[in-house]
Amino acid sequence: MEKYKINSVDDLTPELVNALIKRFKLKEVARLNKLFRYYKGEQDILKRSRAGDKPNNRINNPWARFISNTAMSYFIGNPISYQSANDQLMEVLQDIFDNNNEQSENMKLARDASVGGIAYELLYIDEEGNIKFDVLNANECFMVYDSTIKGNVLAGVRFYETYDYVTEESQMFVEVYTSDSIHYYKQDEDLLKLINEQPHYFKSVPMIPYYNNLEMLGDAEPVLTLIDAYDVLQSDSVNNLEEVANSYLFIKGVELTKEVAEAMKSNRMINVDGQDAQNADAKWLVRESEPAEVETLKVRTVDDMHRLSGVPDLSAQRFSGSESSGAALRYKIMNLENMASNKERYFKHSLERRLKLICNFLNVKGHSFDYNDVSMQFTRNLAADVEGLANIAKELKGIVSDKTLLSILPFIEDVEFELELLRQQNEGSLDDYGQVFDKNDENIE
Repeated sequence: MEKYKINSVDDLTPELVNALIKRFKLKEVARLNKLFRYYKGEQDILKRSRAGDKPNNRINNPWARFISNTAMSYFIGNPISYQSANDQLMEVLQDIFDNNNEQSENMKLARDASVGGIAYELLYIDEEGNIKFDVLNANECFMVYDSTIKGNVLAGVRFYETYDYVTEESQMFVEVYTSDSIHYYKQDEDLLKLINEQPHYFKSVPMIPYYNNLEMLGDAEPVLTLIDAYDVLQSDSVNNLEEVANSYLFIKGVELTKEVAEAMKSNRMINVDGQDAQNADAKWLVRESEPAEVETLKVRTVDDMHRLSGVPDLSAQRFSGSESSGAALRYKIMNLENMASNKERYFKHSLERRLKLICNFLNVKGHSFDYNDVSMQFTRNLAADVEGLANIAKELKGIVSDKTLLSILPFIEDVEFELELLRQQNEGSLDDYGQVFDKNDENIE
């Protein structure tokens, strides 16, 4: 995916925005549409036609969906955890996260990034003054960067079309987000006309890109041709079976009336007595096929897809048995772990930008929060080696905080609640144990 670079945000005129939108539609939209089409199982095999009345089975195998869902679930199937020594900041952030279904939003972003190579999020203020963030359509967004080596974000562009069901006409609208304002445009013939401009208070571009990797490639994108090849192999295998079922019976040296032919078909018998039996012959006209060779090619194609995409077949025999503990599995899925680690770096950078924008707005309202005070932890969605993690926590006792130790144990869902239980235990007031649960239940309500 191309990165659009300009010298200054002042160069981002309506004419340039319009030109960039046309360039994006020409170079990127078709690619993104194809990637999301394959994710939905709408592969090119569904468009295939065959001449005449030949069987034309079009079997689509949603490999792209399998690859993206497996990679995404492993990477972020477990919610991201946030920690900070600033309890007030964490309380405010948690309210904002809950109000935005933060875990679901993260999954949507990870899904879009996995499929198309990039995802976009917009932060805004709703009618009630609450901070909101939502996932945008990747087919309708792009970022504009400066021309420095670092490539700082100068603006985010969102364009979309509305359809008038009365006039049956479409109208394109454009939103350009800079570090301090939002510019709203409407398409007027081949030009963009400014219709509104308003400030925002995030002190930075409120549109955030989430990269899947450095090249901004989808997880299944490198193996699309292999997916097509597997669809053809699978479809043609069924076509061949259907052609066998529709084979013609070739009879030589025998004159058959319609009545005799129907009798033979009904009795499942061929009788050539009284005719030129010496030269008579009957056989099926069947196109020769090599099912073993086809099956071998299908297996090799599947192996190549797993190997080149980095997503293993977790249902395979090597992932079952007594040697499939959490630690052992990590060695077997090293490629998937490498992919997830790469995703994490870029995703974490974007989440830090989200936190920065939130803190910027809160500070405008009188707070003095620093987003650097918040740390986040990603946990892979894999069978946890509880015994190993417990031993690690035991060895690190007294070296790191109890809060950190509890956070690495997968069966501890609420670290703060567990710390409160520990405090009561150390004070010898376990009689108040039930009160702690009552208090926790009230918080849940």
